[in-house]
Parts: sequence; structure tokens; C-alpha cells
Amino acid sequence: MHTLVFLGTGGLLAGVTLAVLAHQHHPLGAAANAPFLRLFVMIAGAILLLLGLFN
Repeated sequence: MHTLVFLGTGGLLAGVTLAVLAHQHHPLGAAANAPFLRLFVMIAGAILLLLGLFN
């Protein structure tokens, strides 16, 4: 349970970080400039977080 919560939280934070880097035109954000990638990371993180919380 705790592992899924940590993975889900990390996934959500990674998605937000990718969005911020892409918004600020950071060199690392150039690779994260795909909206589908950011959306996928955030949705996967949310699913893992919910699985961990309600398991």
C-alpha cells in the first residue's frame, strides 16, 4: 500500500515538474514538451496513488 502511494505521489510530482520545465523553456523541458507524455505521467501517478490509498 505504501509503495503505491509513494509511486503515485512521485508520478504526480514528475508530471507537474515536466509541465513546469516545459512552460519555463528549460533545456530539460524540451524533452517534456509532449503534452501526451505529461498527461500520461500524471494519470498513471493518480491511478497508482488511488490504488495505494484504497487498497
